[in-house]
Formats: sequence, C-alpha cells, structure tokens
Amino acid sequence: DHYSTFDQEGEVCPEGWEYIGGGYNSVACHKAGNEGPPVYIDQDTDGNHYGDLPHAGEVCPQGWTHLGGGSYTQACQAPARWAAAYLNNNKAGVHYDDMESPGEVCPEGWQHVGGGYYTQVCAKDGGGAIGTLNKNKDLVHMDELDNEGDVCPEGWTYLGGGYENVACEGAKPGNVLLLNDDVNGVHIDDMDNPGDVCPDGFGFIGGGYYTIACADI
Repeated sequence: DHYSTFDQEGEVCPEGWEYIGGGYNSVACHKAGNEGPPVYIDQDTDGNHYGDLPHAGEVCPQGWTHLGGGSYTQACQAPARWAAAYLNNNKAGVHYDDMESPGEVCPEGWQHVGGGYYTQVCAKDGGGAIGTLNKNKDLVHMDELDNEGDVCPEGWTYLGGGYENVACEGAKPGNVLLLNDDVNGVHIDDMDNPGDVCPDGFGFIGGGYYTIACADI
C-alpha cells in the first residue's frame, strides 16, 4: 500500500523500523542493528524488470529480503551489513551503456546486483556508508566544483556518478538518509539551517536529489 493511504505516513515502515522523516516523494524508515540498508532495484542482473517477473520480490538477489516497493523500484535488504552504490558512470566518467556489460560500472571488489533507477546497483559485503550527493556540505553543486568527486565529504571515497549525483563511500559502515522533511513534517526550506532536518545521531554531510543528506557515522 502507498504511504498516502495510511492515517500516518510512518505506518508504511516495516515492522521494527522507525519512521524518521520524509524524502523525495517517499518516507524514510530506519532500523538499528547489523542489517544493511534497503537497496532499490528495478531489474535483476539478467535485465528482467520486476514488472515482468511473477512476483516483484524476485528482482532481489538470492538471499536478500524483499521489503516492499520504492519509487519505480523494489526495496531489497541484504542479510548482513552490505554497502550499495547506484552508478551510471564509473570513476572515469564512462557510462554503463558504453560498456560491454552494465555491471562493469561497478568499482573493483563490488558485485553487480541489478539495475536501479537509471543506474546500476553495486554492492559490497562490509563496505562503508554510501552517500549519493550532488552538493557538498556548503551546498555547492557538483557541477560548480573542479572535480565532481569533490562533493564527497572529507575522508570519503568517490566511487562514480549516479543519477544526477555522485556516489561516495564512508570509511566505515553506517546509514545515509536523504530527507526533505523531519519527523514532524517540517520542510528544509522552513528551517534556519537545512541540516536541522537530520535526526538525533545523524550528521549533515551535504545535499542529495531535492534532499539533504544525513549520516550516522
């Protein structure tokens, strides 16, 4: 069911997950523990769209849990702490359409687990937190920087380009939230500092797609 059909939009969160705010046409849910973050997939590694499969959850890699539907995608969760990056260009700026196999966009040591929204999904067991950013902490857009990878926070690794953003990996595991409303429904435009949208325990690390990025590391 869509979050707009619930009395409270946070009711869309899976059992055991905490509602922590709103994202871009979405709701943000968080679960403490050793599970990996939700990974949003619309095609499996064979290129089959979830709409063409007998059950949408079959788009998830073997051994992963199907949590529900996202924006034009399905949400899958790895059984342990994995990192997942959404890339359409590798670090050298080569688009996956120009590669022999779309999975080649994944950095060395990363596994191709399917297609995302105009991207390919790459995952790594035991990786650091992943931020998909288009603005740095000063809210300077990546297009205005000398190198788009400079949008990544200090100490983070630039992995490549995503959908109108870049993917950055933190030095240790953690969660990155993309929020434009806090848990009380206050929008970032109505705050003195957009970073105030970040929940307790999460630090402001930059901007995402119509959102603010917050990390708990």
